[in-house]
Amino acid sequence: MIPKEIKVQCACLLLTSSYSINHLLR
Repeated sequence: MIPKEIKVQCACLLLTSSYSINHLLR
């Protein structure tokens, strides 16, 4: 089982990385 904190951290990381990639592409 994956702890909730790690799930949240991973989600935040994915969100910020996808956001920065979109920002770089524009």
